[in-house]
Amino acid sequence: EYSFKIDLKKLPSAIYHSDFVFKEGIVYSFTQEPISKELTQIFERFTRQFGLTYRRYLDLVKAESQTREAQIEAALERVRSRSMAMHKSDEMLSVIEVVAQQLTALNLNFDTVSFGKNNQQGDFKFWLTSTGQPKPLLIEVPPLDSPVLHTVEEAQKKGINFIADVFTLQENKKWSKHLIKYSDLKYFPESKQEFILNAPGFARSSFLLKNIDLYVGNYRAVPFTKEENSIFGRFAQVFEQSYTRFLDLQKAEAQAREAQIEAALERVRSGTMGMQNSNELNR
Repeated sequence: EYSFKIDLKKLPSAIYHSDFVFKEGIVYSFTQEPISKELTQIFERFTRQFGLTYRRYLDLVKAESQTREAQIEAALERVRSRSMAMHKSDEMLSVIEVVAQQLTALNLNFDTVSFGKNNQQGDFKFWLTSTGQPKPLLIEVPPLDSPVLHTVEEAQKKGINFIADVFTLQENKKWSKHLIKYSDLKYFPESKQEFILNAPGFARSSFLLKNIDLYVGNYRAVPFTKEENSIFGRFAQVFEQSYTRFLDLQKAEAQAREAQIEAALERVRSGTMGMQNSNELNR
């Protein structure tokens, strides 16, 4: 598969190989005759110049990496800030929306991002968002004999916290039909259903954390790169923290509700104990 095709029968009987070294690498020369002193000097001058060029390249790579890291950290901070601004548990969906927006802003090529509750109960409950439609949808589907679910279940049993898999056209179609069946059809108009059901397949990266799972997928059936998965994983960690805050708010709301109920019951008890005759029952 080497792009430069050579007829081996036409190769010369000897090749002269010369190395011109600069700090970060080597310029190679292959000739049929020994190179002259003059040509050697020219090679050396070009090598020195290329050494400067390569150092400039390394500086740009470093600067671009730092810029990219700053962009990622800024995106993560927006998710953290929205999480800390939550005052009610029903604001959790807005945090998921921010996650989808920030992944899109980072130019990551995905079609869906979803967060599932790691309950290991057989059913599958998750919040789904997709590109072009960032409003999250809460979906709960019953069990299905599908590798889309089985691979996650097996990973959870084995304590694996990351899996990347690709599903065929038929596997994706079976799972997607199941998903659409138990979803709000307003979220899946006919054009979207056609796109999903006729896609080449589905590539997914799954991050299985203590309380929540993050799933990122694309219908091109192209696995995500190592760099993309690294970024997704960082978002999963931040969202795990968001979900912990969500659980705390849920607990606080439940306690506040219980206090309201108990106070109401106490008013009834007080009224009961205050009755002096049977005519007061209406009150």
